[in-house]
Amino acid sequence: MFAYIVRRLIGCVLMLIVMSMTVFLIFYATPTDPARLTCGKNCTEAGINANRHYLGLDKPITTQYWTFVKGIFVNREFPADASYAKQHPELITKCDAPCLGYSPLRNMMIWTYLKPRIPVTIYLTLAAFVMWIVSGVLLGIIAALRRGKITDRVTVSAALLFYSFPVFFVGILMYELLVFQFKWLPVPHY
Repeated sequence: MFAYIVRRLIGCVLMLIVMSMTVFLIFYATPTDPARLTCGKNCTEAGINANRHYLGLDKPITTQYWTFVKGIFVNREFPADASYAKQHPELITKCDAPCLGYSPLRNMMIWTYLKPRIPVTIYLTLAAFVMWIVSGVLLGIIAALRRGKITDRVTVSAALLFYSFPVFFVGILMYELLVFQFKWLPVPHY
């Protein structure tokens, strides 16, 4: 049993590493240049290059990835280039661990931006999980009690149909039905 748990933990760590590499590579492969996007409308080529250097985008991808991973466990500074930091000490931004990066568009650390949203995300996730379990068990019991009958077929077909749709589509559909069609929930005001 202990060996099984160790294998599973090692598998989880390897999966997290592969997922972080994949996500990092996907963002790296996008056709847009983050240095150009964060520079503004009237930015010159020299300003874009300076912004690229400040963000660390002029370094090799392996160095960028290592800096990102290291920032999750230890503190980071932006820019990471020591020579640039000595020339412009007023531009140094400190990022405490876990440092997920710096957003020049919001002018704040990403973890600072995400932290207040985590309790709401956990609440929504737990609520969705409870609804999923309760409805799944209830529909499973109904299908089992009416095995082979039309109720069983309709229940299983509906479950497979909704399971095959993307989550965002089901969310929009439920929003439309619960708020506008049945008026069971109030219309949110943004």
